[in-house]
Amino acid sequence: MLKLPFKDDEFHLLLSGNLLFIYEKNLSYRFHLKSVREMLRVAQEIRIYPIWNIPKRRRSVHLKRLIDNLTGGHRNFN
Repeated sequence: MLKLPFKDDEFHLLLSGNLLFIYEKNLSYRFHLKSVREMLRVAQEIRIYPIWNIPKRRRSVHLKRLIDNLTGGHRNFN
């Protein structure tokens, strides 16, 4: 994962669409984790869509582990 060419907290909101989670078979958990961490570096808030594996009609297999890793197991989404 390349470093995004932006300063820390340069953006209030970052939107990511149609890459992460959809291609869970081709993109490893490690890729997902590094990508989300880099997005969190440059933005105060991120929104990723979709969180579903659309062809399989279920949430991505990486989602729960990723959230637990990033929140230390404490989920508090307001």
